[in-house]
Amino acid sequence: MQDLSVIRVLLVEDDGLDADLLREYLATPDRGHDPSPRSALWPAEIALTWVREEAEFIAALAGTHDVVVADYRLAGWNGFDAFRRMRAEGHDLPFILISGRLDDDVASALSAGLDAFLPKKDASHLPAMVRQVVAARRAQDRAGDAERALAEEVQRTGRLLDGVPFPLWELDVRLAWRTLERTPPAEQLDPEILRFAAAQVRIVGRSTSVAALPREGALLRRVLPQLLEALVLGRPSFRETLQTSDDRSHLVHARLPPSAALSGLVLAAIDVTDQHELRGQLLAAQRRGTVGQLVSGMAHDFNNLLMVLSTYGDLIHDQVDEGPVREDVQVIRETVQRAAGLVRHLLGFGRRQATRPQRVALAEVVREAERLLRRVVHQDIRFEVEIEQACDVRADRTLLEQVLMNLVVNARDAMPDGGVLQVCVRSMVLGARGDEPGGEYAVLEVRDSGPGVPAEVSERIFEPFFSTKADGGHGLGLAMVRSIVEEAKGRVELESTPGEGATFRVILPAATEATWEGPTPKSISGTHVGRVSVLVVEPDDILRRALERIVAAIGHRVVVAADLDEACVKIAGRAFDVVVVDGAEVGDECVGRLRQRQHDLAIVLITTSDRPGPKPEDYALLRAPFPSQELADAIVDALLLAEPLSVLDHQA
Repeated sequence: MQDLSVIRVLLVEDDGLDADLLREYLATPDRGHDPSPRSALWPAEIALTWVREEAEFIAALAGTHDVVVADYRLAGWNGFDAFRRMRAEGHDLPFILISGRLDDDVASALSAGLDAFLPKKDASHLPAMVRQVVAARRAQDRAGDAERALAEEVQRTGRLLDGVPFPLWELDVRLAWRTLERTPPAEQLDPEILRFAAAQVRIVGRSTSVAALPREGALLRRVLPQLLEALVLGRPSFRETLQTSDDRSHLVHARLPPSAALSGLVLAAIDVTDQHELRGQLLAAQRRGTVGQLVSGMAHDFNNLLMVLSTYGDLIHDQVDEGPVREDVQVIRETVQRAAGLVRHLLGFGRRQATRPQRVALAEVVREAERLLRRVVHQDIRFEVEIEQACDVRADRTLLEQVLMNLVVNARDAMPDGGVLQVCVRSMVLGARGDEPGGEYAVLEVRDSGPGVPAEVSERIFEPFFSTKADGGHGLGLAMVRSIVEEAKGRVELESTPGEGATFRVILPAATEATWEGPTPKSISGTHVGRVSVLVVEPDDILRRALERIVAAIGHRVVVAADLDEACVKIAGRAFDVVVVDGAEVGDECVGRLRQRQHDLAIVLITTSDRPGPKPEDYALLRAPFPSQELADAIVDALLLAEPLSVLDHQA
């Protein structure tokens, strides 16, 4: 770093006497001292380097110097030659030329950029001139450094502002503020006064007025009266969310300076539409999760009651002869099945319904359901099915059938006066979208020619318990559709134009060999077993007695246990073929501990939840509530899954 307390002088003089004289002047700076205040800024110490020849001069330029002092007349060259050679070598040091007279050559040197000329008769003033020239050059260097720093800061600020993804305005509100100051305090907040004052606000650095701005002008015109109101009230900042004509939300924010700085008020307008939409989606998801947990817990308790009703209804139905009583019991059984359907709606929405994902041909699901769907649709509705080549998907087949049924019923109810209802199945290739990878997808579309879905309804149509039906409806059909589809890693979309009908589109990823992870279902049709030993583990007393009755009625030997400890005691004393477990209560722990005592134990898991437990191929899943025959079939399934040869041993 250069020492500013010393001035380094490079002296070019071929005459030794003249050089000694100049050295003496520079060594005694008080002689010819400049009395100006600027000279007081510089110290008296001056370091001198003396050269005679041109070669010495060129070599000396490689050192550090603050100023060059040269005699004009030199042997074989002159001071002007030294000046030009210095510039040619790339140096820009201050240069003082000493000469006996001011002739044309000296004048040429001055016009070429020479810093100063000193007559030889005034050589005693050399120290003052050196200080003046060096002071001027150092001030110039500091100014240049400041300008470069300012230019770099401007460029950096420009780059930062170019990267800001929202508009910024610098406003001059001084005229508006003067208008408000001349207004009586009682009238300063009058809307008309504020609008009049707002019209006097100017944008710094722009020739156009606020009114002339195409898009953001409307936003500014709306916000400026409120901004001036905040200034009048003395608020430190302004923050307001405004809706523009294109249905975009903007957060307008500014820190309000004191009135003396009102020419540089910076206003930012941030488009927060996407953030508001994401927040709305998050809140909706949280509401669905909360309601889902609530209804799932209620549905489990309701399932236990339905299982009791279903079990005893089946027992009574099989014990009475044909007649009015048997018909009444059949009504009870059918009512229980309808109630079970409602429970499946609740569980499907809460995403706690037990699922058995498998490779499913979506086109086959639609073909097999077509006959039933035609019975569901009114006669005055033309029902059309269009099936193209569609890829397989990975999903629970039963839940896919529910999705199809719910969408068809929803489309039917949208056309009470008749119309056209179309079900289409096809494949399509989609690009990557967010977390959704690109590739082949199966598409199920259900279209209707009804009145369409208004925009305000489409925003809430998948919300639980939201319904537009005249009879109120339960509002779970479409909520369950979305829940099931999202569980299968897909999405459901609504496309509707008022007066032109609506299209619900279910998009599911293809179950290719590379993505398939589900088990291969095992067929057990036609397999029968004889009498086996069954252990029922169920904490609920009424349900435990009902399961005991129904297993005995099927023809198996049955032992019951109220909890895991009792079940371990029972299994320690004898071997069982099958254990029937309430998966929602004791399933996971019970299955593990009982399998430790009897590894070949067949498992029937009664559940309404998708809690983690044994692998799907290790147990038979029985979705509650269920009729008696389904329990009988589940026992056969469990025996085959646990040990196929044991089934043959038990065959009648």
